[in-house]
Amino acid sequence: MERVAIFVLLLVTLPIQKIYTAEIDIISDLQFLTENDTLVSSARTFELGFFKPGSSGNSYLGIWYKKISVKTVVWVANRDLPLSVGSSGVLKIVHPGSLVLMSNNGIMWSSNTTSSGNAIAKLDDMGNLVMMTDGDNKNIIWQSFDYPTDTLLPGMKLGRDLLTGREQRLSSWKSSEDPAPGEFTDSTDTHGYPQYVLKQGADKIKFRVGPWNGMGFSGDSTFGRNNIFTYNMVINETMVAYTYDLINSSVVSRLTLISSGELQRSVWVEDATNWQLVVRFPRDICDLYNICGAYGSCSTVKTQRCSCLDEPKFVPRNSKGWEDADWSGGCMRRTSLEL
Repeated sequence: MERVAIFVLLLVTLPIQKIYTAEIDIISDLQFLTENDTLVSSARTFELGFFKPGSSGNSYLGIWYKKISVKTVVWVANRDLPLSVGSSGVLKIVHPGSLVLMSNNGIMWSSNTTSSGNAIAKLDDMGNLVMMTDGDNKNIIWQSFDYPTDTLLPGMKLGRDLLTGREQRLSSWKSSEDPAPGEFTDSTDTHGYPQYVLKQGADKIKFRVGPWNGMGFSGDSTFGRNNIFTYNMVINETMVAYTYDLINSSVVSRLTLISSGELQRSVWVEDATNWQLVVRFPRDICDLYNICGAYGSCSTVKTQRCSCLDEPKFVPRNSKGWEDADWSGGCMRRTSLEL
């Protein structure tokens, strides 16, 4: 009851206005968004509002493509704390410059920022929700691009801010109907030469590309070879991050880490009104990290996927495991080297 009272008090005491305009891209500290309102970027590329995935009835604040007929969410604010059935959500900028999602259950999400001037939030045509001071895009105090969920859009970065230590990484949805963080993450490993790493849980590497050699990822020359986008690794005194841009700006493409742990590059095909899968990682069983263990080699054309290098000098370390298609033990020398 106390939370409900606080929620109502905030709404009735602040000098704010509900957004009635059909399409606007900015919310100021004098306005608020409810579940029936949206922000729409100036070129009508992206839209921000409330959505309900699946049949749970839970509501989330998110960003999706505006012009695409299949609703495709690319960012979620309150993925850990959904608005449950029967609760009402309000998005509002509160003093001293924080963007807050409130409900009758309390604060569900916040940008946790402060501003010395008048803060506004703007949804731009890249799909980035940007908070700035006094409408000056040089005075950015927060942006959704710094906090990706499961999707990497053109212009976003995947890496680490070396000044703050903040990591920008993708984390899968728990399921297609639940935006809560799942068990898979995709990030740029900044220890040593940068590598592109997909993990299951905190430590288990599922897929890896790298290291970066200044022109590309030496671990897989086909990782970035395409006619859709160009990619680069930003390396300077403040940041190490992977980023990409579209070659043709009219193409709609996204990189998504789906709930099963697969990284998918997709392109929207308007004539077919669906997403076309361009490439996925891992592409096959041999793309899985360390699938054959030490001194093992993987083949997609052989019935026995793994074999030992330089047979018969090397043999499976665990013969029974290999018979059961568990090759993780790798191989060892048949005869130990004499010292």
